Amino acid sequence: MVRRLRLGLFISLLLTGPALAQTATTEETPKAEAPTTETAAPEPAPDESAPVIDWTARATEAFAANYKEACAPQEPAERLEIRKPDIYEMKYRENSDTADQPDRMVTLYRFFCNSGAYNELHVFFMKDSYGELQPLTFAEPTIHVNYENEDSEGKVLGMKIIGMESHTRLVNSEVDAAKNTVASFSKWRGVGDASSTGLWVLKDGKFVLSTYDVDASYDGEINPINILDYRAENEILNETP
Repeated sequence: MVRRLRLGLFISLLLTGPALAQTATTEETPKAEAPTTETAAPEPAPDESAPVIDWTARATEAFAANYKEACAPQEPAERLEIRKPDIYEMKYRENSDTADQPDRMVTLYRFFCNSGAYNELHVFFMKDSYGELQPLTFAEPTIHVNYENEDSEGKVLGMKIIGMESHTRLVNSEVDAAKNTVASFSKWRGVGDASSTGLWVLKDGKFVLSTYDVDASYDGEINPINILDYRAENEILNETP
């Protein structure tokens, strides 16, 4: 009887053993997770670099468009666009700039306009610190000269400023980029004994008249008289004259 029971138990284990082993294996082995299919966000395309602007070409186009007639060459064989501008760069600071702000920069383009026997005319364009191109004008005093017997060859009795005017062309101009100045020396006749001289200084991104001298006597001597001088006011303001 005991042998029969043992034999039955043995047979039962043979029949159920693989099933139990399979069940244990199934419970112990975790189910494999399905692979993720998330797509990574595309990287933003790099910003295209800003196009390089040929400011000299732009200034030349503006000069040709605005002064084609006023600066027409006296010789028909000459062409206005042949002459390239003289280029000057100037650094400056405005009164509102803080110490940690970098210097501002402007670029001057000086174009030959035309010339006579003893004077040469120039026109200016400026690219300012904001990247804008604009024509320059220069303030000059309007003067009345009192000559003896109302004869321009006579003695100068006095001069008076009667107003201000604006000029787009400067005579015999000179630029000093280190001092941020533009100067003009206009001969009233070839020998230069009668003339007018102006000096303009870059202030807060604009050229302002600083000094103005006049030699109104046709006496064969170079003896100009200063009729306008703002340098003292600039020194009081602790600015560069």
